[in-house]
Amino acid sequence: MWLVVSCGAGIGALCRWQLTNWIKRLTRVNWPFATLLINWLGTFILGILVTHPLVLINQSVLTSGFLGGLTTFSTMNVELITLWHDRVGQAFWTYLLASYAGGMVWAFLGMII
Repeated sequence: MWLVVSCGAGIGALCRWQLTNWIKRLTRVNWPFATLLINWLGTFILGILVTHPLVLINQSVLTSGFLGGLTTFSTMNVELITLWHDRVGQAFWTYLLASYAGGMVWAFLGMII
């Protein structure tokens, strides 16, 4: 089981890398839109999977594996600290609130589908 979950995480990380590059090229701004949008997508999908469980191995591959690799709590926190360190207060607070409040909204929307 661990091997399959690990493969799911690898695929999720590759998807995050590709989506990050695509979003950065598309937006061309110095703000962490890519991480925010990818994390919102991941929480939305997780909300769906929590309320519509699959067979255990599929659930683990998708949640702990793929979504664990796709979303990134660590990158979000490094980006927050960077905004704080660079004294970009408004961007820091906007990103913090958008990440946490937006994440809860997207998880809730996924759960009610």
